[in-house]
Amino acid sequence: MKYHVTFTAIGDFALQLLQTRGNLIIFDKDVPYSYENMVISHTKGSLTEDVREGDTVVIAERSYKVARVGSDANANLRAHGHVTLHFESEDSGTEAQPGEIHLIGTGFPVVDQSMLDRYLAILKTMIQKTAGARREGAASLDLCTLAAGRTDAFFEFNLKPWDMAAGALIVQEAGGVVTDFEGEQNWLDSGNIVAANPKLLVQMLKILAQHPASTQWKDTQ
Repeated sequence: MKYHVTFTAIGDFALQLLQTRGNLIIFDKDVPYSYENMVISHTKGSLTEDVREGDTVVIAERSYKVARVGSDANANLRAHGHVTLHFESEDSGTEAQPGEIHLIGTGFPVVDQSMLDRYLAILKTMIQKTAGARREGAASLDLCTLAAGRTDAFFEFNLKPWDMAAGALIVQEAGGVVTDFEGEQNWLDSGNIVAANPKLLVQMLKILAQHPASTQWKDTQ
């Protein structure tokens, strides 16, 4: 493994940049203040070998193939944990900018593009009412972080049972409550999950109810 890190925080506009431009900007913990709202920050890592075309990158349990590597990408990754990941469903042949790595794969990490508008609306409301948002990069890790008391609540759309079943059990064993977005126990079937302590769960469900789905989502994976 050439490089391994854990996502620790999502900037307010990071997902919007992913949606509109297909770009995900990552930085290690020492994120410059002017970049904070646009990047996903992560733990410090050590790049053991240069990233090259043909390598596989795994983000949030999804695999992508490296199509092109910008001239400065490896140096920036070593110095600051910084690179711009550009996602494409197929190779467009576009030349990578110096600080970019172009990745080919199906679907964006974090959330599917089809539900980003609703996700961003909910996330905006959550951020306004909390001290901030965090993502570990995988739902199972997010749920374990919640169970350990390092975060207070969790929600996500369209997950697979194996993404959440074990983590949800750990939350329940720690005294937390796990439901779907309607407060029912259909989260394994719907893939929509919210978890928190009983008091916070009520508040989470109220926020989720303010942003109903306008269309029925379908899994395209």
